[in-house]
Amino acid sequence: MKTMLRPGETIAGYRVEDVLGGGGMGVVYRATQLSLGRTVALKVLAPHLSADSDFRERFRREAELQARLEHPHIVTVYEAGESEEGLYLALRLIQGTDLRRLIDSGSLRPERALRLLAQIASALDSAHDTGLIHRDLKPQNILVDERDEAYLADFGLTKSSGSRGLTQSGTYVGSLDYAAPEQVRGEPFTPAADVYGLAAVLYESLVGEVPFPRDTEAAVLYAHISEPVPRPSAVQPTLPAALDPVLARGLAKAPAERYGSAGELVRDAQAAFGASPPLGDAAIPPTNARRRFGETIVDPGLRRRAPVVVLEPERKLPGLPVLLAAALVCAGLAVVGFLLGHSRTHVSHPPLGVAVAGPLSLRFPTDRWRPARPPRVRGLTLENPVALGGPNGVLLAGIAPSTKARTLLPASFVRTFEKQPSGDRVRLGTHPALRYRVRPNHARALTLYAVPAGLGSAVVACRGNADTRRRCESIASTLVLRGVLNGTVGPDPRYAGALGGILSRIARVRRAERGGLAKAKSAGERAGHAEVLASALATTEAQIASLQPGPRERAAQHRLGSALAHARDGYVALAAAMRAGDRTAYLGAERRVVRAERAADDAVRSLRTLGYPVRVRG
Repeated sequence: MKTMLRPGETIAGYRVEDVLGGGGMGVVYRATQLSLGRTVALKVLAPHLSADSDFRERFRREAELQARLEHPHIVTVYEAGESEEGLYLALRLIQGTDLRRLIDSGSLRPERALRLLAQIASALDSAHDTGLIHRDLKPQNILVDERDEAYLADFGLTKSSGSRGLTQSGTYVGSLDYAAPEQVRGEPFTPAADVYGLAAVLYESLVGEVPFPRDTEAAVLYAHISEPVPRPSAVQPTLPAALDPVLARGLAKAPAERYGSAGELVRDAQAAFGASPPLGDAAIPPTNARRRFGETIVDPGLRRRAPVVVLEPERKLPGLPVLLAAALVCAGLAVVGFLLGHSRTHVSHPPLGVAVAGPLSLRFPTDRWRPARPPRVRGLTLENPVALGGPNGVLLAGIAPSTKARTLLPASFVRTFEKQPSGDRVRLGTHPALRYRVRPNHARALTLYAVPAGLGSAVVACRGNADTRRRCESIASTLVLRGVLNGTVGPDPRYAGALGGILSRIARVRRAERGGLAKAKSAGERAGHAEVLASALATTEAQIASLQPGPRERAAQHRLGSALAHARDGYVALAAAMRAGDRTAYLGAERRVVRAERAADDAVRSLRTLGYPVRVRG
């Protein structure tokens, strides 16, 4: 299977002409449909998606639904199928541009933005009426043709109503700047998530920047969940104040507090401008030159800025009158100072510097520490590390985007030791941390601090003699992390208690009902036990979904909840097969239950690696 087709090659009756674009989901070509001589946009999905049987089935179902969508502002699906090169979609080719380019150009006037997005809102509402949710609203997916008509494109990430925002691996799929809070949390999708996405696109189109322009992906996720929506009129004073409550409602954290439809959102935005002076011909200039994280992503890591080391600015000297007054006061106190002797000495503090590596920052005295080239420590791979050189050693700091759950250290680093290193629990300022005192690779002693940060950790490593490592620890204690989902060192006791209680209850029910199932004499009695199990599993799934996991527990909790849901469905099918006397259906349902219970065990094992002593089976 090729990763890229060349002009002139054919696939499923389409001749490739050239490449239009590409991304994580696949490549889009301009192609000719040979049977009709029609020019189309041909999207060939990435090989790893085509190899996924569950994805292929969803792709087939949703392609059928999309093909039935007859709306003037939704890109038409001509055909969907599978070839030797993988799954493909043949779509209407829109000649023109997209909203992303219009926003970036600084030429998008408010009235034009509202007119284009009113068309997109109509398309969204039509899709929602058929049970489809777009799930990836962003300016790149809003195409604008040569007649200045807008089209909603790329339903390739859609899911039916009620499906969740996380993939089976527990990772997020979508575009961060436009993601609804419930998408970030992995909760079920509803049309309200699309309303939020459209509100975020509307905000950017009118204000010139996304609602939460942050420097890290983790900070964007946190902002969607926890931070208030900025007032558009405060960011862009030319906008009417009446627009503020409209976008605040469109970007509400709770789905129930948002507009009931996309059309209602845009109509209220238009009305807000109608209550203000005429818009005129002025376009909204972009307020931030930085491009945000607009591409589709899976399991966002901690992409970072380049490391920075700066010194604090020197304080300005006071003016002459202030100096004269101070001199008189000092002269008056000189005799007192002499009589008291030298019991007190003047202490001058050296200026402080700040070292920044993405969300991590440290303060250090500049009289002893200077910026240095990051040293290489075998196995310790950090993103955009920053380093400081001292009199007899060096400090290294940065983000490890992926770590072993218990150690908070990169797996590649742990493998350099004969046995897993043991860390002490300490605190660096307000942050819980693990401290390691090790001597890797027969090198000089290394003191290393690991602080949970999202799915990875912030690492501060100190190498040198004992005095240098002590001074290094005082710098490490100034650690500040901004915009990162903080975790805990070891299992969260409150989460552990809640999860353990839930799983203990289902284990007891399962033990009793499975025993009753084995001893039951009639099919009806066995079916009754299966139905009790299904009901208990449904309750357990709901209880687990109500928990608030940390960033490390989230993926395992999602897998566990999904496995319990599959087990519940298996027991429902098992009961129905028993009552119908259908042995074939019974055996199929039994296999479903076994697979689901194995998946639940796998999820529990993931939680055990985090230190949670939990189990599902009784």
